Amino acid sequence: MAAVIVAVVIRSLSDPLVRHLRLAPKAALSIIMVFLIASLAGGTFFFGARIAGELVELAENVPVLINQLGERFGISDAGQRLSAWAAQFVDGGLFLDVAGYTISLAGVATAGLVVFFGGIFLAFGTETYIGGVLLLVPERQRPRFRQVFEEVGRSLRLWLLGQLSAMVLVGLASFVGLVLLGVPSALALGILAGLLEFVPFVGALVAFAVAFLVALGHDPWLALWVTLLYVAIQQVESNLLVPLIQQHTVSLPPALGLFSIIAVGTLFGPLGILLAVPLTIVVLVAVRRFYVEGLLGKPMRPLSED
Repeated sequence: MAAVIVAVVIRSLSDPLVRHLRLAPKAALSIIMVFLIASLAGGTFFFGARIAGELVELAENVPVLINQLGERFGISDAGQRLSAWAAQFVDGGLFLDVAGYTISLAGVATAGLVVFFGGIFLAFGTETYIGGVLLLVPERQRPRFRQVFEEVGRSLRLWLLGQLSAMVLVGLASFVGLVLLGVPSALALGILAGLLEFVPFVGALVAFAVAFLVALGHDPWLALWVTLLYVAIQQVESNLLVPLIQQHTVSLPPALGLFSIIAVGTLFGPLGILLAVPLTIVVLVAVRRFYVEGLLGKPMRPLSED
């Protein structure tokens, strides 16, 4: 699923070149890949050192702050206890030692490369893979299957557009607010808030918890101001930003999104939480087209129009 999301991103960026500049699909994809690699290299060159420095500082300080907070409430070895809980939660997957922030970099790097190159292959050979699946389907059902593939791609593209918009805006708002409050590692905390915005419900809580710990380690009043800042950001997001974004993108009803995160997270662990919403969108499109429309005979509008 992660590779499919990468492919959706690449195709979403290349499709306007095909549509407006009349480029061949593979030529447009190649241009986008060069642009993405150049942007990543340029961003790393100009900002990589500062971002890496703040992330390292954050990784070193948070475990210490957890232990300090535990001592205030009479909890000994709070970091180690949280670490043991995290290891049990991950259950043999990505190991995160909260006390020392030790991550299995080899496993992460391997999985990242598989996802990245898998996404590239899917983006460049979309019709090949769709055609391969259609060969397994009875000929009379192929038009409906192709319709489902197209609607899934369109729905994921619009959902991802909304997510990326929210991630950028929340990350920027968090960074600016933390800088104005004088919170250390504001850039790293802003990036963390933006990235965790990808995970509904859970991500915002984790981002706030880390920022609160950092602020509390310096000044309890600063922690209070950070709390007010994150509450304000979430209020603006839920009451202004999300309704505006939802007018042009695909979103799930909040209850359905929450229960899908719980269900998929229970089945697949942390990565299930990360990919629960896009997986639910795929299932929802399939149920609407194959069951509600195909079996029950009730016409359904595309998910992106609901």
